[in-house]
Amino acid sequence: MKIKQLGLIGYPLEHSFSASYFKKKFRDEKIDSFDYNLYPLDNIKLFPSFLNNYQDIVGLSVTIPYKQSILTYLDEIDESAKDIEAVNTLVIKRKQERISVKGFNTDYIGFEDSLK
Repeated sequence: MKIKQLGLIGYPLEHSFSASYFKKKFRDEKIDSFDYNLYPLDNIKLFPSFLNNYQDIVGLSVTIPYKQSILTYLDEIDESAKDIEAVNTLVIKRKQERISVKGFNTDYIGFEDSLK
């Protein structure tokens, strides 16, 4: 079985607990078809080559400083993310040689729920 890769892009990422959190979650829930890693990108212009170099990546979280600058690299943007003009989640689909990236913003859901 091919392991699908998930991860976090941003810079710097030394402070992030995401990888340890998801690795433990996957292990505890016996999810063995996914792995989660940190991918520090010191320049967002590296994103297209990053996608080409990591063929198994199917999803990414996006953190500072790229939540807005990543928008120019996306093929599609969810309506709520368009309104906010920032994304924190990417879904990556590959069909033959074509890579398609859609951006979402899930931050607003937590913020909205906290106001209720």
